[in-house]
Amino acid sequence: MNLGAVLVLIGAMTNGASNALVKYTTRKDHPDTAVLFLMLYVTPLIALPTVFVWVTPSWEQLNFLLAIGFFATLNQRFLSRAFAAADATAVLPYDFSRLPFAALIGWFVFSELPDFWVWVGGAIIFAASIYIAHRESLASRREIDRFFYKSLHRIFWSNILEDKMKTRFKLCSFKTCPWVHRAAIVLQEKGIEYEIEYIDRANRPDWFLEISPHSKVPVLIIDGETALFESNAIAEYLDEIAEPRLHPKDPILRAQNRAWTDFVPTFGQITHISNASDEDDFNARVEKARVPASRLEGALSKRGHQGPFFNGVEFSLVDAAYAPALMRFTFLDRVRPTGLLDDLPLLSAWRDALIGYPAVLRGVVPEFYQVWEEQVRNNGKWVQQFLPKASAA
Repeated sequence: MNLGAVLVLIGAMTNGASNALVKYTTRKDHPDTAVLFLMLYVTPLIALPTVFVWVTPSWEQLNFLLAIGFFATLNQRFLSRAFAAADATAVLPYDFSRLPFAALIGWFVFSELPDFWVWVGGAIIFAASIYIAHRESLASRREIDRFFYKSLHRIFWSNILEDKMKTRFKLCSFKTCPWVHRAAIVLQEKGIEYEIEYIDRANRPDWFLEISPHSKVPVLIIDGETALFESNAIAEYLDEIAEPRLHPKDPILRAQNRAWTDFVPTFGQITHISNASDEDDFNARVEKARVPASRLEGALSKRGHQGPFFNGVEFSLVDAAYAPALMRFTFLDRVRPTGLLDDLPLLSAWRDALIGYPAVLRGVVPEFYQVWEEQVRNNGKWVQQFLPKASAA
């Protein structure tokens, strides 16, 4: 075996290793990132031996070299994207289609005809590629058949058992209660069907007082038998019984989320600003609310990401817990500006993301702002003077 044949074998092995590395990196990184780092590593390695045999190319040759570099990079981009989209065993058989093209170019451009052993090797590679493609096709077809069989089986039995096994939920609420809103957000985000019954604050029925130890909402009635109270307990229960899970999988992150959820009652004092009796009381309440608001801003600054939600792009139970207070505060801030969030850009951005989130909006009654405004008027507090004038009946 001569040196040329040895170098060809080494080239085949290194090319295979390169493809394996590209396939591995595209599992986590963008295909173009894999191509970039491949070029950054390979170019110096290729350039080093050229020092010993360097010949300055002419302008015509330089154009050919630039074309070769361009099409080689384009080829590598296509190959990396193919590796990211499919298994290597499905991609590489098509990569060998360059053999007949190389033979044709050699014949037409250089008048070179492949010898007997090139034809034998090409035939073996071609046959192997056809076999692998056929095998992958059969495996894919079996997987598709298995998927459809399981899907039909699941649909058939789910339709039969759905009515018998479906859990019925009823949520007891006051129309403007932020704690009920929290439970409703979780129900909405998980797509759980539920009934809602509004309790008269001034005349709470006996059946409600029997199932609510604090005589407060929310209360979640399950199958007409079991009653859960406290919004935090209801949210945790719902997160355990239905997908998608709104708590992080990581135990530490989950514990941190629960800790900040327990901070909601402290932060929730921003919703009490509207209860101010006069301007001095209003300003005092705003100043008092700056402390928990600043602490929450600090927590958001340590997330290590840009949001838009507490844990990143995924909506969580922490978001569901803070959204009701932030929505009600926003109503107040538009009526009588507080300046509370002016120096808290992260909290302000989080607020904007939450109050426009579909599950948050669906978790309250239609035209909720008008309901909130009516409650502020009925409370007769100082801030009501800043509300728009009520239209005459």
